Formats: sequence, structure tokens, C-alpha cells
Amino acid sequence: MNEGDPKTALSKNTNIVITDKMARKYFGQESALGKTLLLNNEDPYYITGVLAPIPDNTHFKIDFILPFDAFKVPFGYPVTLDDFGWTSFHTYVLLEEGVDPKRLATLFPDFAKTHFDEERLKRLKYDLQPLREIYFGDIKNENVASGNKSYILILGSIGILLTFLAAFNFTNISVAKSVARAKETGLRKTLGSSKRALVMRYLSEPILMVSASVLVSLLLIPVLLPYINNNFDLSVTWETGHWIEYALLFGTIGVIIGILSGIYPALVMSRYNPISILRGSFLHQKSGIGLRKALVTLQYAITSFLIIGSFTITSQINYLQSRSLGFEKDEILLIRMPGEELNAKYRTIKDVLGSNARVRSVAVGGGRMDAENGNVPILAEGMDEAKNLAIDAVREDFFKTIGTPVISGREYSFDHPTDSSDGIIINREAAKYFNWTPEQAIGMKMRVGDITEGRIIGVVENFHFTSLHNTIKPLVICYPQGYLQDIYVRVSPGNVSDLIADLKKDWNSVVPGIPFDFIFMNQHLQKLYKSDVQFSRLVKVFAFLTILISALGLYGLITLVSEKRLKEISLRKIFGAPFSHLIFTLSRSFMILIFIANVIAWPFSYWMAEYWMRAFAYHTDIRLIVFIGALLITLVISGITLFVQSRKVAIVNPAKILKYE
Repeated sequence: MNEGDPKTALSKNTNIVITDKMARKYFGQESALGKTLLLNNEDPYYITGVLAPIPDNTHFKIDFILPFDAFKVPFGYPVTLDDFGWTSFHTYVLLEEGVDPKRLATLFPDFAKTHFDEERLKRLKYDLQPLREIYFGDIKNENVASGNKSYILILGSIGILLTFLAAFNFTNISVAKSVARAKETGLRKTLGSSKRALVMRYLSEPILMVSASVLVSLLLIPVLLPYINNNFDLSVTWETGHWIEYALLFGTIGVIIGILSGIYPALVMSRYNPISILRGSFLHQKSGIGLRKALVTLQYAITSFLIIGSFTITSQINYLQSRSLGFEKDEILLIRMPGEELNAKYRTIKDVLGSNARVRSVAVGGGRMDAENGNVPILAEGMDEAKNLAIDAVREDFFKTIGTPVISGREYSFDHPTDSSDGIIINREAAKYFNWTPEQAIGMKMRVGDITEGRIIGVVENFHFTSLHNTIKPLVICYPQGYLQDIYVRVSPGNVSDLIADLKKDWNSVVPGIPFDFIFMNQHLQKLYKSDVQFSRLVKVFAFLTILISALGLYGLITLVSEKRLKEISLRKIFGAPFSHLIFTLSRSFMILIFIANVIAWPFSYWMAEYWMRAFAYHTDIRLIVFIGALLITLVISGITLFVQSRKVAIVNPAKILKYE
């Protein structure tokens, strides 16, 4: 804490602790301690503490902290702050040193028995979750930062594979360069250089090159990181205070890569007899060719795997963004307003906003279709035992506004005043759950937890009130017994800037003291797939890098092979072999290897794509065209690489090669 006493900062209900960011926003460079803030135009809160800057990697984003007793239960909620059954809050427990969390968790059921009946005890489970496990835990909502562990593992594995491919390609290029320097090596051996000296020479060069590359990379990271974060919507930080640790870690990796990349050419070139090197007869040795071909095959199998993965992920993300959700997400404007004010002025706001020529309908909903739904025991007519189902709350004309059809009965209407006390709406999936047809459901009695009891007045078509990672579940919809805060405005297409300006003007005429806090539904829903979109972009980049690295590696290998076959190519030219035949001769074996690599990659790619798709309740099909596309891309890129290098060999004058034979 920058200012204030942590022990007493929240000792009174009128106290408030704010973040360093909020202190600077409202008070600039002045001390915020002792000043007051008005929240929702209520009584003032006295600032008794200012938090130190909060790092970006926290799982819980906050601006203000109030004493728990200062929290006001929303109007109509059938709970109090003393209710142990109200599970809307995150509870943090600081354990004493040496306490076993698992042992403590075993005491929770007995504790729960003192507060809940047997029916509720069966539905609830209690456990402790370590703070470090929250980010990859099961809690998924907009208030708690969360991540996908499988994505991290996949991207980490891809990074390791890319490092391996780069090291292998560097080895190929090093071998190719060592062939070009063969005569230099032969002369050094003739003049007395020892095998150890040659090995050290061949090792030192790649180690120095890789080490220099690591150094340049470390210097570039702080420069490029803001650009990467901006383009990939990330918040990766670079801790400048850990330069030594970073340098040691990546420096060690660089040295290892340098050794692995240089050891093969060092041992190969240092073991040959200087006479064979100077004559060039060592070029006809076949040792290592099988290994290099196997690595080329593996390399292109990985390349094909990543291309297929990139295509599949992109196809799935496009599918998520284009699939019908059961409502008009592209035509809905969401406006957030404090619930008490909205409840008091709803009819006026609805009429004023609805009078705009571009507005088709206005309603109020209990959430933003982002899985922020509660679950309560539902007891329907004909049932012996209540079942926990998802619930939501909406007001009049809601389904008309979002464009979801009512398939039986009706929705809430101002023409039916009793709707607010006993009207209940369910979705088609809920009717199916209770073994009713939509028509049979109308008039059935239902008790919704401790919230309300009434009859079903309507059945609506299924719509996605959570992300497409989940299937549509049974949903019970009540008239709000508390305050809702989200206004849904369905608009007509047109100039967005003019529309927002007009609506803001109308808004200020009704509630001038409340900010016009809006977002379009489609923009809001994109947050549900933020990690998927980020993952898709990163895989695309990795796929591109893999193609580039593979092409460079193939270039190095074809260079080595070409050097070994110079005399053969020269003789073929002398005997009249056409240019196309020479290109085909040099490229044929590699193209076969690349084709084999794709065939090997296909089953693994299909398995991984199918595994990844399981995270989505709704997904696109895995199509054959994706696999064929990956094959064509690798063949085309490889073909261009092979053609460029093979052409250099094919156009060499045979006389220059054979003049000493």
C-alpha cells in the first residue's frame, strides 16, 4: 500500500481504498488520502488507503475496495450478507504456516451442515484452490482473468520444435559452408593443424554466431514487445530487473544450440584425410545422408502439421464468429446503467430511446449473453425433486428486441401486469428437459428457488446465453425481482457515429448525471473468444516461421547435395541432358521426401485438430481440402527453393568443373 494503514483502512463502512491508477485519475499528483469519492451518487466514502501499482499479471482486476459490510444487497435479492448460501463472492483464505490445505478442506462438509439442509448439501462441494492455480482454474468470468493451459502447452511445444528446426537448419547450412571451405580445411591439415584445433574452429564459429544472435534478441525484445502486445492483444511484460537471469538462461540455450549445430560439421570435416579433401573425393561419401533425409522428412512433417493446424484453427474461429446465436448480435447496442436508476426511469428511457427513427426496439436484460447466469433449484409441476438449472431475468419486449422467436405462448408485456409477480418463461431446451412440448409447457406451475413461484407463460427458441464452448442448456427466465442494469437497444443498420450521437443526446435529456456507457453486442461477445483468436494469430505466425525455416534448411541441404553432385551434373550436361532434366534430377528425391512428410503428418494433424475441437460444443468439420492445401503449400514453397538452388548448379559451365579431371 502506497498510502494509509492496511490494518485500519477498511475498519469503517464509510472508508474506501483505491488503486494508484484511480488516485492519479481523480487527484493527479496530489495525495488522495483523506479525500472523498461519491459512488453512484450516494453518500461519500473517505479514502483511507492507496494501493501500490498493481502488476498486469494479477488475476483480479480492481479499482476500488470497500468494506464487505458496506455492500448493499440489490433490491429484490432473497438473501442477506449473512447468508452462507450466497455464492456470488470470491472468498480468499490466508492459511497459517504449515497448514495442510487438503486436510482443512475435509472439515468443510461438517461446517456446511450447520448452515444448510440435506437437499442443499447434496448439491454443493467445497474445496480450496491455491492462488497460483486460479489463472488456469475452472472459474471463467469477466471479473477473473483466466487462461487456457492447453494453449500454453501447445505454443510452448511449437516453440521448442521451432528451436529444433532452426538448429537443424543451421547445421545443414554449416555443413554446406564447410564443403565450400573444404580446400581451406585440407590445407590447414596439411600444414599441421590438429584434429582438435579444427574441431574447436568449427565449433567456435557457430557458438559465437548464435551467442551474438541471442544478445541481439535480448536487446530487441523490449523494443518489439509493445508492437507484439498491440498486434496480438497481449499484455506480456519484460522485467528489466531480471536481465542477468534472462542472459544466463538464453545464453546457455544459445551455447547448446551452437554446439549441437557445429558438432556435426566439425567432426565430419576434421576426420577426412587432407588428400581426399583436396581432391574432392570426400564429397562422394554417403555417411550422414540417411540421417539428413530423415530430418528433412521430420521437418516438413512438422511444417505440414502447423499449416493444417493454422487452417483448422482459423476455420473454427471464423465459424464461431459467423454462426447464428439465436439472436441478432450485430444489431444490438448494450447500455449499462445503475440498476436502481434504471428501475425508476425504465419506461421513460424506453420511450425516449425508442422514439429514435433508427431504434427498432428497447428492452432490459439480466446479463450480456456471456455466461453470467446463476443456477437455482427449479421445481416444476410433476417433479418430486428440484433440479439445479440456469436462470436469467428480463423485462418486457426482450425477445422481440434481440430477435429470438417465441415459439409458444408470449413474452412479458406491459399489457399483462401480473407477469411481474408470477410469469415465467423457459427456452425450448428446458421444455425438452421437463418432457413437455412447447405447447404443453404453457400454464405449467414452477417454483424458481426462493425467487418466485408462478406459471409458464411462454417458450422461446433456444439461444446462446453462454459462449459456443458450451452447449445450450435448459434456461428458466423470470421477471426481475431485483434491479437489472443492461439496456438492449436493437437498431437499424446505418451510420454508427450519427446514431450514437443522437442516442447520447436523448440519454442526457433523461438521465444527465449518468454516463452513456455503451458497447455493441458483437464487440462484447468477441471477448468470449479472445484467447482463441490470440491462439489462432500466434499459430499463424509460427506456421509462417516454420515454412521460412524449412525453406532455408532445404536450401542449405540442396546446396550440400549439389556440391557433391557437381561432376555428375556436368557430365550429364556434356552428354546433352536438358535443363529441365537436371532440375528434376536434383529435386526429385527431396520432393518425394516432402510428400512422405505430409502423409506422415496427416494422421497426427487430424488427431490434434479433433482434440482441440472438443473444447467447443459447436465446431466446423475437419475438411480434406485443408490437408491437400497444406501439401500444396509445402510442395510449392519447397519447389521454388529447390528450383532456385538447382538452377545455380544446372547453369554452371561443365568445363570449369571437369578441367582438372
